[in-house]
Amino acid sequence: MCQLSIACTLNVRVTLFLFQNCLQAKGAVRIFKLGGEEAALVVISSDDLVNHITQHCPRKPVIERFVKELIPKVQDVSIDKALLQGDLGFTQQEIR
Repeated sequence: MCQLSIACTLNVRVTLFLFQNCLQAKGAVRIFKLGGEEAALVVISSDDLVNHITQHCPRKPVIERFVKELIPKVQDVSIDKALLQGDLGFTQQEIR
């Protein structure tokens, strides 16, 4: 019985992981680290993230650009400064 329970638990985790990856690839959810712990992650819908940013951040062109250009393109947990400056064309001043 114990082996069956472990196999079921692993099967459910794999299924959830694949479902999460599918949603993330479609841009439906975003995954973020909570603090410095690698295992501590939060899942948020992309729409909720955009709503939170627009409600709580100042209305500046760089914020609007971040929401319109960066969020749809980048699905990573963290965003590399080289990507911001290179591929997306954000300036050092905008990143600060």
